[in-house]
Amino acid sequence: MNKKVQFFYLAFFLLLPFSVFAQVFPISNGTINTCTGSFVDSGDGGNYGDNENYVFTICSDGTGGNSHISMVFNPLDISPEDVLCFYDGDDTSAPLIDCNDNLSNYGVAFLIQATAVNNSGCITVSFQSDDSGNSSGWAASINCVQQCQTIVSTIVNSVPAISPPDTGWIDICPYDVVQFQGAGLYPQDGIIYSHSDNTSSFEWNFGDGTTALGPNVQHQYTDPGGYIVQLTITDVIGCTNTNFISQRIRVSGPPTFSFTDDLNSVICIGDTIQVNTTVNDTDADIVIEPNPYTFQPGGTVADSVCIPDGDGNVYTSSLEIYDFNPGQTLASINDLLGICVNIEHSWMKDLEIIITCPSGNSVILHDIDGIGEEVLLGYPNQNDNACGNPNNVGVGADYCWTPTATNGTWNQSINLANNNGGQLPPGDYSSFEDLTNLLGCQLNGEWVISIRDYWDIDDGVIFSWSLELNQNIFPNLEVYEPTIISQSWIDDPSMLVNTPDSMIA
Repeated sequence: MNKKVQFFYLAFFLLLPFSVFAQVFPISNGTINTCTGSFVDSGDGGNYGDNENYVFTICSDGTGGNSHISMVFNPLDISPEDVLCFYDGDDTSAPLIDCNDNLSNYGVAFLIQATAVNNSGCITVSFQSDDSGNSSGWAASINCVQQCQTIVSTIVNSVPAISPPDTGWIDICPYDVVQFQGAGLYPQDGIIYSHSDNTSSFEWNFGDGTTALGPNVQHQYTDPGGYIVQLTITDVIGCTNTNFISQRIRVSGPPTFSFTDDLNSVICIGDTIQVNTTVNDTDADIVIEPNPYTFQPGGTVADSVCIPDGDGNVYTSSLEIYDFNPGQTLASINDLLGICVNIEHSWMKDLEIIITCPSGNSVILHDIDGIGEEVLLGYPNQNDNACGNPNNVGVGADYCWTPTATNGTWNQSINLANNNGGQLPPGDYSSFEDLTNLLGCQLNGEWVISIRDYWDIDDGVIFSWSLELNQNIFPNLEVYEPTIISQSWIDDPSMLVNTPDSMIA
């Protein structure tokens, strides 16, 4: 099909970027009304000062009819002598929510939200520092929600079990299956409305780009590495839980086997050989060394965002990251390893795809080019109507935009290949706009990918997308090393003696 004749009638339209630059609010004495932006310490998410004493109130500006403040914080970096506290109201006489001496112990992102009994919808923050030096402080994204009753998501049981039960890990091997049983706690049930597990929905994010629905789920991890599991509970009026379960999964990988010089390289028929093995001991003939692994740097989200055909609306999917120091920014473009999508679409040149960082900077990854023949992304179902009929969804392929790509942009790659039709090969590509426009972006917060389909007849789906960052810039990237708990030889008729750590054959 050749539907692009209509493009020539619109050759001179102006394409405006659709980005919103978020405002930053450093702590001070006073009150603000907002539903967007970032709340940071007096050093703009850097080092705060000595002898500070602030009371700061954040209230909703009513955007979208939402009345209550909700803030997602990256892990705090506050001196033990300094005190940061949160109150559920418009001054410090309101009920205390929590202080940093408890929140800092989490070592993970956390959420502070005005509760349903707080009719003001405001959060008041008090902060005091002494004169003994200071730390990096904090940074949080500000949002507004409706008057929600508190929900706390919990893992009731897992197989294998969490060890230790309160703050531990689930340790498995590749292709093992983990079972989760989730539940919600509803301490404010009945204050404004009734809610319970029976009227709520459960969505699990397994940290590897896959999700599942329901209170009881299971998932198979195939690749070695560390993964963070989150559970989102949404109640009957659309309110979600006010905590992150951040359950850590450690998947082991194979060890390394090294042969020493003491092992004969030439063995004749009839010879007898003795081989000794050990873990991390170079005196043995075969040394077994466990390999270290890290938790996944960056993030992956599997939203299955449907891209409706030619309606010109913006469809977005967001990925929240809170693993960095307050105020930490993207300082080198080489630390951005790639922005990747798994997508199927039956007309690549229909699309505009944009990435927006937490600071509001936007980059057009792929720009529309309505001229030419059909170019496929992935393996789409040519019946189209993927948004209206799940049976018409095709199969996605992986495409990345990287600073080091040797391919041009999507459109350039098709034109250079003198191939105005066919499939765009999966792989790494250059961005339409320079990725260096993301330099200086805050790393903590919400990264958003936005998609527009400008022309009719074709549609598609983004199944997942990811932001991949250099693991060396993560300040507290967790590293673990599997423990070898047993070893044995595979028996063979040639063996004369066979023990776990040696054999003669």
